Amino acid sequence: MSITKVLAGLLVCILFSCNSTSTTKDKKEINSFEKDKYQIMTLLIEEIPPGPPPPLPPPGVYTKDTIAFNKYRDSIFKLDITIGVIDSFIPHNDDIFYHNIEKEYQILIAKLKPIKENYNHKIKLEKLQVKDNRKLIMFSSTDNTRQLLLDDSLDYVICFSEIILNPKKNKAIVVSSGYPHPKGGSSVLYLLKKENGNWKIFKRKLLSIS
Repeated sequence: MSITKVLAGLLVCILFSCNSTSTTKDKKEINSFEKDKYQIMTLLIEEIPPGPPPPLPPPGVYTKDTIAFNKYRDSIFKLDITIGVIDSFIPHNDDIFYHNIEKEYQILIAKLKPIKENYNHKIKLEKLQVKDNRKLIMFSSTDNTRQLLLDDSLDYVICFSEIILNPKKNKAIVVSSGYPHPKGGSSVLYLLKKENGNWKIFKRKLLSIS
């Protein structure tokens, strides 16, 4: 076998190895982003109060920092709730004012506005790992979920914009719209940060209410 053929064979092997490594890295990054995205959506779904705002706490339970109040709040969030989740990521084209928002989050917000709805990019129900008392039902953006709220078939409807992460994958933003009533709802911008492997809400900014 000539030296030319040997060198050509080695070059093919190197190129194939580099391409395989690059593909594996790309897949890992996609899987990591998917995991972060569903962790964030799950976190926001877990934040939904079951039904209408909870009644006033019992006598003697007033301060949020007390153990008694936290136990009371936990008991409210253990109630069953049926939540409709819109299966596509909803575009958010409205301007968001940057008052009291850190520069890094401003950069992420700016990336959100140009994104258009992609009907082939769907939220997968099985990847939303919520508590057992939260029954999730998927709907398309064209379904009449308001009527289901009116009929008490649903307690709440939620939809999400695309989730934008920073390069380090430790900060993120998302706009979530929620409807506890057929004639009323709100949109909130969430600023999130990842600490010790878990996503937490850093700040929220109310964008609209009706």
